[in-house]
Amino acid sequence: MLVLCILLANNILHYIRSKNRLTEFNQREITLVTEEIAYEVENSKNSASYMEDRMAQELRTASIAIQQSLPADYRDVTNDELKQLAKKLMVSHITLLAPVEGDIIGVKSSDLKRSIYLQKSGAIGIHLFSSFFLSSRVRQQKD
Repeated sequence: MLVLCILLANNILHYIRSKNRLTEFNQREITLVTEEIAYEVENSKNSASYMEDRMAQELRTASIAIQQSLPADYRDVTNDELKQLAKKLMVSHITLLAPVEGDIIGVKSSDLKRSIYLQKSGAIGIHLFSSFFLSSRVRQQKD
């Protein structure tokens, strides 16, 4: 009977120690996986931010090249010129926007299938484009 009690106590003690060790091990593993996921998410955010910055820089560069390659008045530009310039600059499409009667309209484009029409009432981007055209006019008046 004494041997049975000793064996039972030994098994219970071994069970409790094994359970505690496994629980600690699992907690460490969960912590490591959580840290790895957090690191990967942060790395992914940084990569996305870097790519957005690179694309923005490329768009700025293309915009400057387009602006310097075209006449100041969009009426003097043809769609074929825009196609050739898009090909030369390795951009998919070029669309010239202009304010017309309170709206901003794509007036010329290298891709005639695409139609850009931003109405005051419906487009979020109208405020951005309106601000751009307003600041452009202000700068022209100062010069």
